[in-house]
Amino acid sequence: MFVIRTAEEMACALTSPLDPTLRERLAAQRDHLLNYPEHAFEELGVFIVIQPGDSLNDISRTAAYCLADGESFSIEAEAIDQHGGWLELLFILSDDGFGLVLFVPLQQGTDPGILKACQALAPNRDLLNTP
Repeated sequence: MFVIRTAEEMACALTSPLDPTLRERLAAQRDHLLNYPEHAFEELGVFIVIQPGDSLNDISRTAAYCLADGESFSIEAEAIDQHGGWLELLFILSDDGFGLVLFVPLQQGTDPGILKACQALAPNRDLLNTP
């Protein structure tokens, strides 16, 4: 997985080779955070992009927040959106609005545990059979 915690890391990510849909979504998130100039980027949230080999427990360790409870997420997502082959989940982690945006590729190689946990948050979508 790769993690974006600062504006500098976001800028670096956006200039690196990325899936076009992921780049578009990261840029949209960056642009959204620009609406809050009174706060530093790292005060507003963190972005985690899942890669092959990452597990549900890896997400919690990386986020430094208990997102996983066994085989599911321990908190509800505020928003779940699907963009092409990506699932974008927004979790609000604190009362001040600090958020975590999780990008999950809906493709072979993504940990089945992560996909099942996402499916449980979005029961009206067929995430497990997305090519």
